[in-house]
Amino acid sequence: MSGADQGQSRLRARIQDNASTLESTAFTLSNYLQGLAHSLLPGRDTGRRSQSDGLRLSVQLGPSQRSVNEARRRSSSRSPRQEAPVSTEQASSAEAPADAAEDAAESGSSSSNDTAAAEGDVSTTGIDIQAYSAWLEKAAPFAILLLLIFLKNHILGIAVFTYLTAAIYKCNEVIKKEVALKGESSRFMVTVLGTIAAVQALSFLIVLYRQELWLNFIIAPREGSVKGFWDCLFKASVVDCLIRLIGFTGKSIVLLTHASQPEECFRRRAQVMSFMEQLLLIYRTIATIPVWLLFYEGIGMGSLLTSLMRGLYLWFKGRNLYLEILASYAFAKALVRREFVYGQVVSPADPQLMEGGSTCPICQDQMRTPIKLTCSHFFCDHCISTWLARERTCPMCRKIVRPAGIMPVSDGATPLVPVLF
Repeated sequence: MSGADQGQSRLRARIQDNASTLESTAFTLSNYLQGLAHSLLPGRDTGRRSQSDGLRLSVQLGPSQRSVNEARRRSSSRSPRQEAPVSTEQASSAEAPADAAEDAAESGSSSSNDTAAAEGDVSTTGIDIQAYSAWLEKAAPFAILLLLIFLKNHILGIAVFTYLTAAIYKCNEVIKKEVALKGESSRFMVTVLGTIAAVQALSFLIVLYRQELWLNFIIAPREGSVKGFWDCLFKASVVDCLIRLIGFTGKSIVLLTHASQPEECFRRRAQVMSFMEQLLLIYRTIATIPVWLLFYEGIGMGSLLTSLMRGLYLWFKGRNLYLEILASYAFAKALVRREFVYGQVVSPADPQLMEGGSTCPICQDQMRTPIKLTCSHFFCDHCISTWLARERTCPMCRKIVRPAGIMPVSDGATPLVPVLF
């Protein structure tokens, strides 16, 4: 046998040894990774087994095995004379893919471990909706029982407050309709409205005589008459509703005694009702003060803490009352001076009106009952009152001319929201 044949035979033997070594290494590595996956995730054998089997298959059929098989086929297809000696560099290049396969297997193992750790974090930090739903399902019957007990103990107060609120809502609808009709309003409907409102208020004071609501109505409650928070809230809300019902009686008298024609008389009547509503709001604000002072005194917090709570309550209440008094002063001044809170009526012969022109900037027509705003701009009474029913600023210079919470024309309605505190 020549030396070339001996070199080729040694080369084939070396390639076969490398291939068998690579196969055994890949098989051992895949078994190790499979065991490691089973030990780390015992509850997910099926998924990890498929991944480890796929890893074993990818290692066995990796680029190194394919290169070895191709080299074996080439060596067998060549004749002994055509084969050339293989250098050590080519032999080492066949061994290099084995290291790449090991690196790929290690990276696959680390990525699987990272995925398992991420899944564990999500499971520990997530919100268990089912647990909360089960807790609510168990607690709902007990909450319903407590609600039924609350309704039983306070059914009188809830029923009285609901009825009075509905009565005030209906009275608002009737009086707004009659005010909007101006000269065509029905005096009979206005009389019936005032009478029913007064009768309802007096009836509740008589029926609830044991509750001593009449003492709260005249702002003189008796010491010890307030028995806890819910009793205090009941008296404050019901008395506030009764005051608003009495207010409808006063507004009915204004509608009956003040004419609505011509337009100036209608504005005058609206001013009177606005001023009356503001006075009622002050009365409602003051009527709740003695009730809550008795409540703070009777909860037994000690003299120092009780004095502190009562002082803070009077401070907060005083600020609100101060704002209401300022608004009432503005209404009273406009009523006495026969002007409005946003301006005053001027004569058509006023020099300033003649200089600026007698055409209204809104309707572009001759001004009827000119009104001079606080910003010194002139408009028709009807035009500017319609504008200020939606806005607070002058249409020309955008200066605020109407105070917040004050409407230019009162429609006779009263707010449905009670003054509770």
